[in-house]
Formats: sequence, C-alpha cells, structure tokens
Amino acid sequence: MKESLPFQLEVLSRERSTYGLALQQRFSNGQRRDSSSVRQVARIWGPAMEAILDRVLEAVRGNGFRAIDLRPGRKAPFALAEETYYWFAKCSRPELSCRACRALHIMLAEE
Repeated sequence: MKESLPFQLEVLSRERSTYGLALQQRFSNGQRRDSSSVRQVARIWGPAMEAILDRVLEAVRGNGFRAIDLRPGRKAPFALAEETYYWFAKCSRPELSCRACRALHIMLAEE
C-alpha cells in the first residue's frame, strides 16, 4: 500500500449475496505498515449503505478501481486517498449528508 493512501475500504462479507463496508485508517509504524496499525473508522451495510452506494462507487472509481471490483467476497481492501475519506464521512452522516452530497456534486460537476 502506498504511503500517501492512509485509508482503506474493506468489504465485509455477510450472507452469500450481501456485504457491508468498513472504512479503516492506517497508521505508520515506523517505516512499515502492518495489520496492527489499522483503526476502524466506520462500518455500514443494509439500507444505509444502499443510500450512499453511488457515492462509494464514485470513490472506488476515483481511486483507480472498477465499480465491479466492489462485490461480496472481495478479500483485498481498496486503498483510498485522504480526500475520499473526508467526503465519504461527510456524505454518510445523516445530519450533513444532504449538504455534503450537494457540495460534492458541485465540486465534481463538469463546467
């Protein structure tokens, strides 16, 4: 994992065809990063995840992955840039989601 990508999105397998997501922050442990230096920031699944899935897919694609890579059974986490985490957190908080998603759309919209 690159040093400039301190966050990762992990697919949590639930049932055979469903899954959830866990957003994790990786901390530097000297010069190397290992699994003990990961802190879970948020978990989401079910209707809440379905409500923001299009935003999650945008973040996944924005970090060089394909939308089809986000699926049940995926083992490797997605490495995410810090700005992606910021917008994911803003859009997934109920009290901020409408304004944050609108702001993100404006920022990403082509002129």
